[in-house]
Amino acid sequence: LTSRRGHLNQRTQKLIAQGNVILVLGDGRHIETEELNYDPETHRIWSDVLTRIRYPASQGGGVTTSGTFSTDDKFQNMTGTDMRGRIPGLKL
Repeated sequence: LTSRRGHLNQRTQKLIAQGNVILVLGDGRHIETEELNYDPETHRIWSDVLTRIRYPASQGGGVTTSGTFSTDDKFQNMTGTDMRGRIPGLKL
């Protein structure tokens, strides 16, 4: 995780990262947004502003953009609003 600034509540371990936030996942995906929140108590990661998910070539590449973004801390159940772009593996 990189960002311009952040705030960690040492008592609750809740984190807010702000400004050019980039979260690189172990599988190569990049989550890019201006603000990213993490609450370890609820196992939730979210952003209430424009978020991009960039997929690596090994997953077929592409970008998904959403107005808001939310996922569990294992990145297994992702949701968003106004989603656009490519989601590797999704067949409609």
